[in-house]
Amino acid sequence: MTDSTDYDPVRWYSENAAKYAAETEGLDMSPQRKLFTDLLPFPAPGRARRVLDVGCGGGRDALAFRMDGLAVTALEPCPELSQIAATYAGIPVLQGRIEKFAGPLRFEGVWACASMVHLEEFDLHTAFTRVWDVLAVGGVFYTCFKRTPSGATIATRQSANSERRFTDLSPAGLVKLFSYAALEMEAVWCTRDARWEKDPARQGEVWVNGLARRNR
Repeated sequence: MTDSTDYDPVRWYSENAAKYAAETEGLDMSPQRKLFTDLLPFPAPGRARRVLDVGCGGGRDALAFRMDGLAVTALEPCPELSQIAATYAGIPVLQGRIEKFAGPLRFEGVWACASMVHLEEFDLHTAFTRVWDVLAVGGVFYTCFKRTPSGATIATRQSANSERRFTDLSPAGLVKLFSYAALEMEAVWCTRDARWEKDPARQGEVWVNGLARRNR
């Protein structure tokens, strides 16, 4: 059992970095990426659209965005995953958390694919507010969380081995977080877990996806 007084979700990823990167490398997030990139505003002529990949993991999406011609800044709190992602995506990876991120750039898009799921409710408020801060006006934010099993707006649970804690959201819970951070919802929808075909135990798992925009 993880002691709440010294709980650090990064520890698990540090100890399982290579395994986690390998398991998530082939997950097909292309439908979500396309919805996200289709909504990104275009900056002044001659400059590529900037995307901040929050919690980039092994670099799967950072590489895909780079191959699509976007200017990608990758952010990852786990040092071991940062090294893997830098090699895989072919770009520098900043080590840190979105709650404390303070870069000099404004981004046309912020992508946080399953990377805020370990944050407590208060920290989610901080993280979503930081997303608003780093987005350019008109910029788009994508994120996703597992859906709460009970219908509650927000719920916290332990992993089966008790090494990680997760925060789950309902669609209404995600909309509420967007509203809290003054982000205007573009779409919220549910998808089944991308790992369901290889892992039958995940067939009933549902993710809540959301897109929102900073309009001021």
